[in-house]
Amino acid sequence: IGTGVIGAGWIIRALAHNKKVTAFDKDLKLEKKLIKEIKRTWPYVKKLFNKKKINLNKLKFVDSMQEAVKDADVVTTDTWISMGQEAEKEKRIKDFQGFKVDSDLMQLAKPTAIFLHCLPAYRGYEVSDEVIDGSQSRMYAMPFTDQSCHSERGHRCGRGLQQLSSEQASRSKGIVFRRDQ
Repeated sequence: IGTGVIGAGWIIRALAHNKKVTAFDKDLKLEKKLIKEIKRTWPYVKKLFNKKKINLNKLKFVDSMQEAVKDADVVTTDTWISMGQEAEKEKRIKDFQGFKVDSDLMQLAKPTAIFLHCLPAYRGYEVSDEVIDGSQSRMYAMPFTDQSCHSERGHRCGRGLQQLSSEQASRSKGIVFRRDQ
């Protein structure tokens, strides 16, 4: 569960709405990079969501996926093999071995938790079939990139999302959100 481009986008959106966020990335050095990205994009997010401030105290980094997912409302992950990284596929599969969202991991989340994935998904790598095809799964085609969402044109973000069936859903690091308690 990570803090890459897609994860950072979800984290920023959740923080903009004053949600608690627990993040895990196998590269612990990415915490500082994420904070820098949040601060860099905040002027655009503030305008997009009409928010005055961001509460970084709502963001928590943890050392394990299990700790990140514990009692989560939403579990989301990103692909291990992004577009343009296909030549690195074998190395990335080896590097991310053991970081799959599967039914055992989802059982640590709340029973009402949902699973999100930035498509396309590589089944069996970042997510198991039983999770991506399960009742907790929500797959969406995203007609924009996180980069465009954090730009001046960001006011169009989120419009035109199309829900996909599990058969159409088929590529993850990730992030976990918690509702305010």
